Amino acid sequence: MRVVEVYATAGGRARSFSGVARAGIESTLSFRVPGTIDELPVRLGDRVRARQLIARLDPVDYELQVKETEAALSQARAEARNADAGLRRVRGLYENDNASRADLDAAVANAASANAQVEWVSKHLELALRQVDYTRLQAPVAGAIAELRVEVNENVGRGQAVAVLSSDGAPEVELAVPEGVITQIAEGDTVSVRFDALAGRTFEGVVTEVGVSATILATTFPVSVRLPDADRDVRPGMAADVTFVFDADDATERFFVPPEAVGEDREGRFVFVAQPTQDSGSLAAAR
Repeated sequence: MRVVEVYATAGGRARSFSGVARAGIESTLSFRVPGTIDELPVRLGDRVRARQLIARLDPVDYELQVKETEAALSQARAEARNADAGLRRVRGLYENDNASRADLDAAVANAASANAQVEWVSKHLELALRQVDYTRLQAPVAGAIAELRVEVNENVGRGQAVAVLSSDGAPEVELAVPEGVITQIAEGDTVSVRFDALAGRTFEGVVTEVGVSATILATTFPVSVRLPDADRDVRPGMAADVTFVFDADDATERFFVPPEAVGEDREGRFVFVAQPTQDSGSLAAAR
C-alpha cells in the first residue's frame, strides 16, 4: 500500500496543469552555405562540448573557388604593379614637359582602377575562405543533441535545420493555463512539478514567462516554469504535472489529496486514512 502525506493549504486552492519538459536553451543548428553532408560524427543523445564538430559539408567546390580567387588576386596584383609603374613613368615625363596633363590623368585613373580591383578581389577571397569554414558546423555551446534531421550524403540548403542542440542549464516546463486563472499567475511564483517518468520525486519550479496572448487553442495562455534544482534525469519531452496554489476567497483550511486516492461507493466518496499500529505498521480505515 502506498501512503501519501497530505497537508492543509491554509485557505489556498491547488490547481494542476499538464506540461512538457524542454531544455532551458535549445538551438537549431544549420549551415550558412548549401552542400552535401560529407560527415556526421554525432548521434542522437550525444553530449558535445563547445566548438565540437556536428556535421561537415563536402568542401571541394568551395576550395576550388578559393583557388580561382587566389589566381585572380595574383593577376590583379600584377596589373596593379604595372599600373603603378606606368603612373611613375608618365609623372616623370609630365614633370619634364614630355607628357600632357591628359596622359597623367589617364595614368592616375588606370592605377586607381587597378588597385581597386586588388581590393575587390581580396574581399572575394576573404568570402571564399569563410565559405570553406562554413562547411563545418560546430556546437556553439556545450550540450546534448536533441534532434538530428539529416543523413550523410543528403543535400541541404542554406539555413536548413540540421540538428537541435539542448544546451546545459536549468530545464523548463512549458504548459498551457486556462484563461480563468492566468491573471493569478505572475513571474517569480513558485510551483511544484512532478514527472510521470520520475515517480516519487517533486521539483520546485519558478515561473519565468507568462503569456500575454492566447495560444492557438484560443482559451489557454502559455506559461514557462524553470527548474533550477533539477538534474539530468529531467529530459526534454517528459510529461509533467505543474501544481499552483492560488489564494482562496475565504481562509478555511482545506486538505488536498491526489484524485486517484479518492474512491466512491453508494454512500458517497471516501479516502483511506492510515493509522499507525503498535507493531510499527499501519491500519487503513475509510473516511
